[in-house]
Amino acid sequence: MAIVMFVGTIGSFFIFVLEANNGPVTSPQEQAAEDFQKQQQEAAKARLDSSKPLEGYSSDEFDADKVTKLVSKVLDAGSGATIKGNDAISVNYFGWTPDGVIFDSSNQNGKTEPIELSLEGVIPGWTQGLKDKKVGDTVELTIPSDLAYGEQGSPPNIAPNTPLKFIVEIKEIVKKAE
Repeated sequence: MAIVMFVGTIGSFFIFVLEANNGPVTSPQEQAAEDFQKQQQEAAKARLDSSKPLEGYSSDEFDADKVTKLVSKVLDAGSGATIKGNDAISVNYFGWTPDGVIFDSSNQNGKTEPIELSLEGVIPGWTQGLKDKKVGDTVELTIPSDLAYGEQGSPPNIAPNTPLKFIVEIKEIVKKAE
């Protein structure tokens, strides 16, 4: 019995020394999850660093406390087909937080390339705010947090309960809803 306790004590001592020198021991799955999270954070930071406003527009600070409902304002009217809430569309856009920081944009490093998206696969503020708009419209969306990323936010660039603003240029309907 004394030998078992002695071996156990020595074993625990070595684990303690190794952990103190190398940090906590993690499983391969935990390490893979940590590595993936770090890659996602680095990608989000790179996108944040390279995101620019669309030509002719800028981000401005706004009072988050005053954003209580969705506002969808047409800045420049188009004359194309009307968008339905389940269409897939092509857009140029940029979005920013109340402190005026642009967190995402189709204008990366000075090159604007439209993206295609389904209005069924975006935040509710986009779906509701772009429905019934026309191809060619440029729309400013002011979105309360509950219609954006809500209580979970979208780390690392969007904190929980953060309202957002976007400028969206609707280029075309890629796929009409059936």
